Order: sequence, then structure tokens, then C-alpha cells
Amino acid sequence: MSYLDFDLPGELIEQDIYGARLHFDGTCIEIKKPYRIAVLVSRTRFDHFLLGKAEEVGARIVQGRRVSALDRDRDGARVMVGKDSYRGRIIIGSDGFHSVTARYVRRKHRKNEYGICVASRIPDDAVAMDIHDVVDIHFGVAGEGYGWVFPHKGHFSVGIGGSASQLGSPKAAMRRFLASTGLPTDVKMQGFPIPAGGVRRDIVADRLLLAGDAAGFVDAFTGEGIAYAIRSGQLAGEVAATALESGSCCVRGLDPYRVRCEREFGRDLRYSLHSARLMHRFSGLFLRLMASDAEILGRYLEVPARRSSYQKYLAWLLPRIPCYAARLIFS
Repeated sequence: MSYLDFDLPGELIEQDIYGARLHFDGTCIEIKKPYRIAVLVSRTRFDHFLLGKAEEVGARIVQGRRVSALDRDRDGARVMVGKDSYRGRIIIGSDGFHSVTARYVRRKHRKNEYGICVASRIPDDAVAMDIHDVVDIHFGVAGEGYGWVFPHKGHFSVGIGGSASQLGSPKAAMRRFLASTGLPTDVKMQGFPIPAGGVRRDIVADRLLLAGDAAGFVDAFTGEGIAYAIRSGQLAGEVAATALESGSCCVRGLDPYRVRCEREFGRDLRYSLHSARLMHRFSGLFLRLMASDAEILGRYLEVPARRSSYQKYLAWLLPRIPCYAARLIFS
């Protein structure tokens, strides 16, 4: 929200979040902060609102049609949409995980470089949980990932997400999670892949930039990508404008985009990947500690709230692990 140069209408914000309730292996802990750490929105309404803001400042919106191919030459770039085409000088590809534009920049994701999520919308009256201003997180239910219950207006968003290399049968894992939390299992499920941020990926080519999920800009630990999508889109627009003014639309002219993304959030994405791999490789220790110690969870919540970073969190946590582990053992 801090990246936007306009306020979100109040009706778009379905819930203010001040903390988290975390479960692992029979242990549960809840921490709340005196400040808001996140807000929950419904993506259909939120995305439609952003599309309208783009249209207000002159973007031409063509809906319901899918890009099939690209073509670039010395004079410009062309996007093919069925039998039609649109020509310009630079393409910014922000077309998600299954990006068509990304095929012209980088290789496909390997299985250990993305996650699989399965989610459902469950009405309020079918969820017997007292959660309003916190998110409910369950570790140990989806391989290298977690299950969640998020409160919205009139419904809960419930789902699981884990590494594609570890989550062999996502829908079966989702049904087990629903059953374990006392939620109905006969619900409509929607599955979607999410790239893991922190993996080295090419994001720039001649007359072409990748942003958001297409570039792989997603927190590898939480799966959050909206903030990175917004900021990388802004940076792509700024670099593209400079390149158009200078007339240098090749890789060299567009490479400042890669540099600026790395400077602003590249390191944090890599540390989110280190954190995810470390905590899930030694889940018996790290996740048990997080689910049993208020200070460990409380410090972590400063990361999604943008008051700290993964690098600072790990620098604080790792030297304290022996002491926390000993305390856990003797308690």
C-alpha cells in the first residue's frame, strides 16, 4: 500500500490484520502487534480497481484475449493476439506464472523453483473459528509450506501451499487439512502455481522487461507477491520511459531495471528463500520454536509488516537458536 500514490477505497479492505495464530505439531501460539501488519482484499475486486486506475491515466485496456506470441526487431516490438497484433517499442511482461513473454527471456521454472497452492472460499457460517484480526497459519500440513485460514467479509479464504517438488497430491493434502481443522471437505478448489523468489532468473531482454510473478518476484516463505508486483511494475515503467527517451531499448539500455530491482528487494527475496529452505529442512526445530516462543514469532511478524527484513531477522535469530532450543527441551 505504501508503494501506491493513491489510497485504497475503504470498501476494498475486507479485514485489517494485526497478528498471527500459528500451529505446529499440536502447539499453538497467537501474537498481536499494536500496529497493522497487513490488510486482506479479494483479488477480483482489487485487481479490477487497479485496472481502472491504469485506464484513468490513458492505458488502453483489451480484455478477454490472450497473447499468443511476440516479435521483436530493430524498429520495435509486436504482440500477437489471435489474428490481431499490437505494435510498440517496449513490452513489459506482467502476465503471471504461465507468462508468454517470459519464454523470450528465460528458461522454464524447475520443480524446486515454484510452489503449488490450492484455495477455497468457505462461508462464515461453516467456519467455527474465532479469528477476525489475525491470520491462522498451520505448518507441517503441506510439505515445505503451510495451510491458512484468512478472514474476509462474509467468507474465509482457506488453502494450502507448498513446494511443487514436495507436494505430490495438492488436492488430497487440501482435503486432509480441511478435515483436520473441522472445515467442510466438499468445497470447490482452485489451484495455482507461484514462483519462489530469490532464484536467479533473467528478467531483461531486447525491448522486453518482466515484472511481478512473470519475473519470479514472490516471497519464497509466505508466497506474497502483490507488493513486489506493484513495485517492479513501477520500476519497469520508469526504466522503459528513460530508454524510450534515449532511444536505447536493447538489453544494455534496459538493464538498469535489473539493477534497481536487485537494489530494492532482490536481497530480501534471496533471504526469504534461505529462510524457507532453512526452516523447512530443520522444521522440527525452527517451526516448533516459532510456534512456542512469542518473541520468535513476534520478531518475524515485523518482516511482512515491512518494519524489518529477512536478513535482519535471521541475523537476530540464528545466534539465539541454542538458547531457545535448550529452553524448549527443558520446558
